[in-house]
Amino acid sequence: MPRTLRLNKGLQPAQKRTFTFVTLVKKMSDYQASWQRAELLLATAKTLLLPEVAAANETDLRQFDEFLDANELGLAFECLESITYEDQPTCLPLLRLLRSTAEEMNLRENLAELDNRINALEKPLTQ
Repeated sequence: MPRTLRLNKGLQPAQKRTFTFVTLVKKMSDYQASWQRAELLLATAKTLLLPEVAAANETDLRQFDEFLDANELGLAFECLESITYEDQPTCLPLLRLLRSTAEEMNLRENLAELDNRINALEKPLTQ
């Protein structure tokens, strides 16, 4: 927390504690908003699964829902990405939502892989 300490310079001890607490609450609020956006993106992406894909992956999707309920967004992401990769690899809207989720969650490796998959699917469209 070096930044907070610099900002606290010149404050009384009680003021420093209050300032630090407010700073942490604001950061926590930012994280919660990001988690909510990621959760919404994941839930929306799930709705784009084809009915036959959803039926074939019923157990995995139940696990996905449990991960969302437990706020295990990374595990939920991996679960849905795996289903998409194996059973519905060419659905651009679904891949774009997963990409947005990876970006929101700062999952750089997944983001790069999804960018590659999306670009490979879009190339035939532009030629």
